[in-house]
Amino acid sequence: MFVLLLMLTLLSQIPENSATFTEGDLQFTAAVYEYDVVLNLECMSGQGCSREDALLTVEENLVAYRSAALEAKELETDILLFPEDGLGGLAVDREHLKLFAEPTLENGTNPCLLAQNGEIDVTSYYTTIELSCLAKEVGMYISANYPTSFDCQECNFEYCLYNTQVVFDPTGEIVTSYRKYNLWIGEDLTYNVDKQPQLRYFDTPFGRFGLSTCADLLWESPVVEVVREMNIDTLLLPLYWGDFFPHQLSHSCESGWAQGLQVNLMAANIRSTSEWSSGSGLYHPDGKQNYIHRPLESSSVLVVEPLDVHPAKKNTTWNQYAKQHSQDYSSLSGQEFLEIVYGDKFKFIPITVGQHKVKVCTNDDSLCCLVDYHVDSLDDQFSIGVFSGLHSKDTVVRDAWYMEMCSVIKCDPKHSKQTCAQDLSYDYDYLSRSGTVFTYLNISATFSDDTIVYPQVLFDGVQLKPEFVNISPDGVLGISDSEMPGFVSMSLFGRRYSKDTPIPEQFCPST
Repeated sequence: MFVLLLMLTLLSQIPENSATFTEGDLQFTAAVYEYDVVLNLECMSGQGCSREDALLTVEENLVAYRSAALEAKELETDILLFPEDGLGGLAVDREHLKLFAEPTLENGTNPCLLAQNGEIDVTSYYTTIELSCLAKEVGMYISANYPTSFDCQECNFEYCLYNTQVVFDPTGEIVTSYRKYNLWIGEDLTYNVDKQPQLRYFDTPFGRFGLSTCADLLWESPVVEVVREMNIDTLLLPLYWGDFFPHQLSHSCESGWAQGLQVNLMAANIRSTSEWSSGSGLYHPDGKQNYIHRPLESSSVLVVEPLDVHPAKKNTTWNQYAKQHSQDYSSLSGQEFLEIVYGDKFKFIPITVGQHKVKVCTNDDSLCCLVDYHVDSLDDQFSIGVFSGLHSKDTVVRDAWYMEMCSVIKCDPKHSKQTCAQDLSYDYDYLSRSGTVFTYLNISATFSDDTIVYPQVLFDGVQLKPEFVNISPDGVLGISDSEMPGFVSMSLFGRRYSKDTPIPEQFCPST
């Protein structure tokens, strides 16, 4: 009864639609909400939890969503993205996750109007109705993530559960939905996936949007395929992503993928200090962005930024310079060393004070990393690393993905447990801070022709500073400016999707 009364109160307060975008505008206003989610510990632990308990948690999070949406409306926002798992639907088993899940509704359905007319059960579709009514109230597109379910006979279960992103238009109508395919570690205990990744997009007066969720970003499908095959302008990415050093910090990947794929990217992350989770923003293909990254703070933040309706794209041939000039760079024979970085065995050479032009190659010379730099002093030992091979640390549905990586990171072979490993769980300050300033630093690599490259540069405080970063058309990533802050890392994150392990015929949640 409490849920029904609250729902009816909300329905009675909906004002007229107030969309702000005008046909012919060259830009639209986008917003993402980085949110410190309220969780239900009883539901998460698998103890004493009911559908009503789950909805009470959803309601508490929806209060924050509504506040963010009203703030976005005041800023004349056209589309608002909420994070993955932002409504509290987290649980350790399928039985309790299902309490948060709702049946899926077809595209073109308006749950808010159905509820007003008494044509839909409020308790069964509570989250969907509330989000539909919220989109209508503020007059903007809203994209939100929550569990959905339907009856099925797959994997010896009586029902399927999906990590789902649902998009509502300014009238409250469902325009599309997307079910996450590339699950993260732990999600394999609860969620189903489709036999093939979905390619989902929707058209608006301000361009075409593609859908993906969190770890999907690391794979070719759906992200690269929806960008290229569906010709999207902007990628939506709700996520629950912590900082994984040195190459998988959320905001660094978000910015790198926007530049590598040459699209706008909207990313909304969960804020969690215990998991170093933060990093949300609005990213342009040219590196410009408005983002937030404060993993040690707990307050939620709305990030707003104008984006181009149809962003200009530029072509970069990421292996051109390196393949033409590899012979101009010296190999430091005898100075190479091997270290494990985030589960992969890299070959390194050390950075030394002065002006140098050096390279490090894989043992079979299939990938060489070329670096020219000048540095007068080093607060920490940095090294140049190269890796080419299958990476299996972050996989669930598929076994491994193929990476070609060229990177300059903190790495000292004399203190490898404290530095080169990088995936430390206790020393965030060391990993994220640096007083070392390079006069200039340029990296390039002899990537395979089918490798897609995502550039990443982080400065002191693991900040993004695109004003100090340059990318040449022939594939050189560089920094140079006497005023730039301390340097933390620079990477060319290459993904060779053609060598990934194949999609399984069937994936079933673990039991």
